[in-house]
Amino acid sequence: MLPLRLAHRLDGRQKGALVADNRAKRTGGVPTDKEKAELFGTMIAYAGTYRIDGDKVDHNVGVSWNQLWTDSKQVRFFKAERETLTITTAVAKSPRDGQEGRIVVFKRVH
Repeated sequence: MLPLRLAHRLDGRQKGALVADNRAKRTGGVPTDKEKAELFGTMIAYAGTYRIDGDKVDHNVGVSWNQLWTDSKQVRFFKAERETLTITTAVAKSPRDGQEGRIVVFKRVH
């Protein structure tokens, strides 16, 4: 399970970060190159503007954990029902682990 840190504002800007639930906890000091790589490999994050059109949202990425996404458009489809947000993308390989997927489901935690 990936905990979600997602926020959006009414001015058309959004930011999000997904991190693995087994992410290493740092105890202090400057991380080694190996530790940095492990931390980087357990997250996805980007921010930028967005535009909603029906059930489609276009994310215009301004800054990203993956420089290939910076200055790109990420298209998503969404459905919000009660306490659940379902986001669907085209089938693609995860940039974290190479597994194919296309649906992310988030449940509101009180």
